[in-house]
Amino acid sequence: MPALIEGSPVEMKGSGAKPYVLKNVGGVYSCSCPSWRNMGGPVDRRTCKHLKKHCGDAAEAARIGSMPAFAQAGTTTARVSSAAPNMAVGPATAATVNGRVVTADADYAQTILDRAAKDGRKLRQDEKTKLHGPAILLAHKYEDFPDLDPTGWWYSEKLDGVRALWTGKEFLSRQGNIFHAPDWFKAAMPDEALDGELWMGREMFQKTISVVKRLDWGDGAKLIKYVIFDVPSLKNEAFEARIDAAVNHAVAANVSHIKAHPHHPVQSRKHLADELKAVAALGGEGLMIRKPKSFYEAGRSSTLLKVKPWDDAEAVVIGHEPGKGRHKGVVGGLLVRTPDGKEFNLGTGLSDEERRSPPQIGDTVTYSFTGKTEAGIPKCAAFLRIRPEE
Repeated sequence: MPALIEGSPVEMKGSGAKPYVLKNVGGVYSCSCPSWRNMGGPVDRRTCKHLKKHCGDAAEAARIGSMPAFAQAGTTTARVSSAAPNMAVGPATAATVNGRVVTADADYAQTILDRAAKDGRKLRQDEKTKLHGPAILLAHKYEDFPDLDPTGWWYSEKLDGVRALWTGKEFLSRQGNIFHAPDWFKAAMPDEALDGELWMGREMFQKTISVVKRLDWGDGAKLIKYVIFDVPSLKNEAFEARIDAAVNHAVAANVSHIKAHPHHPVQSRKHLADELKAVAALGGEGLMIRKPKSFYEAGRSSTLLKVKPWDDAEAVVIGHEPGKGRHKGVVGGLLVRTPDGKEFNLGTGLSDEERRSPPQIGDTVTYSFTGKTEAGIPKCAAFLRIRPEE
């Protein structure tokens, strides 16, 4: 049976009208079918009947090892189905859901579970984050504070990587999943909690994801850096002291894969705009700015703002629009719904391959836009990517 060649997707007919797409990205095999997407666990330990049919059962078994491996790795995904509408976070299960620690308040967790059960669906990614995610600092948007003078704030490049909290023992995603970094990667890390990003480089997000979501990072681990941008264990100290501590940790580690993220003072509004243009010209996502002398707090804070040349946001796919003209026979656009209930067609930005094998109904997608109409509909909206499970 043939193996998948990197950069050469293979189409395979499934039960639907559109074929599924099998791909090899950095040694990680994937299929666009719902079974592969919903399997959960490290991406290099997933398979499906289409991959088995193409590669052969024996080859797939050899590639992924024993199927229960991911279930033993501490990455079980919490799910709620319509068959369990009364799933409760009671005295016996207050600390866990499907074997995973619940970090949310028990009553709040119950509300999340009840809502998903009532709708007969699995938990959305934002709900998983609220249930299982670590208490980390999150940013607001700079444009939401039009009267703010950023002079004197600290700016840094917004990294296009994967947010990761170092607990002192493991790297955790925003949803509380473990990133299984190799022992040598973790050996120089301190016992103290750190906040940062697993990063490979500008415009390398998908490649980074394909490495860090694996149970075995393989040779890709040599390309990953952990970039420290805060020290939450010092939450009662000012940001300047925390970033100094981050630098000290990086110096003490004395290895190439652990870095402290550089921060610089904003001199004026024009200076911030000029730096934003410079980063964008290099392929960067934008900038982050931090309020001077601010403290580390859990949740979204106006002391941390993201500054981007294009806004981006997320929406859930609720339908597919048929293509016309040269797109006849494939998907012309995605019908999506924003968290505030706005619905619109998202057609720009889809590649030919993505039109043949589009994001599925229920997937969360990220799109860019330049503003909103009076009705609140994003202007110049363009598809960027499916939001990956972390």
